[in-house]
Amino acid sequence: SANDRGYLYGDGLFETLVAYRGRLLWPQLHLERLALGMERLGIPADLDAIGDALTAAAAGHADASGILRLTLTRGVGPRGYAPPRRARSHWKILESTAKRDPLCPLEPAAVALSDVTLARQPALAGIKHCNRLEQVLAAQQADALGVDDVLMATEQGQLHSGSKANLFFFVGGELLTAPCEGQGIHGTRRRLVIEQLAPALGIAVRFAALEADQLGEVDGAFLCNSVMGIRGIASIAGRRIPLDERMSLLQQAYRSESLACVA
Repeated sequence: SANDRGYLYGDGLFETLVAYRGRLLWPQLHLERLALGMERLGIPADLDAIGDALTAAAAGHADASGILRLTLTRGVGPRGYAPPRRARSHWKILESTAKRDPLCPLEPAAVALSDVTLARQPALAGIKHCNRLEQVLAAQQADALGVDDVLMATEQGQLHSGSKANLFFFVGGELLTAPCEGQGIHGTRRRLVIEQLAPALGIAVRFAALEADQLGEVDGAFLCNSVMGIRGIASIAGRRIPLDERMSLLQQAYRSESLACVA
């Protein structure tokens, strides 16, 4: 409907899931983040029904991997920003065929630095809400520069994420990633790296962000999201970034654990 609040105000949430061999990759991580977003925004929905529909959609991608985009909005409401007291949410699943094996690592990325900053908004931080104009502008910039992605910084100049992925740096014996209490997204693969993959490999994770002038301290870096998996970074704004062997170990662990997830 043209009166849907998702269309009018971005009043909604979304999740992008991968279907592999007819099964969903890490569905619980997506549904838990969706539930958090529903609670934060006060959008009611039958989470079990959504999960069942996603599972059914994934079953149709047994021969070729698929990308499932779930969009959940507050639905139709009266004119104005104030949401209806009794919302009737609306959701849809958009399906497409994956262009590559989602468990095979991509070539290391060449990235630039974006001048689009991530605004701080703790009320929306972490959840995957439908207001993504900062990322749209950053992705437009990456396309114009001819790079794989751009890194976005906070208003304080701390490198936080790519336009479409979470960001990690190897510095010394630690793996650093920016906190998401003020801005950014609690990515499903970010969570997987932090809670499962890195600890299993004995890699210590610390929540901290770097500034561009600290890139000389970096031993390696990678981006991650549900579609790309774990993708190394070869260069940032023309500066060569080492390809740390720990990243390869994480990529191998990601493939192994993902295959177990759909077994």
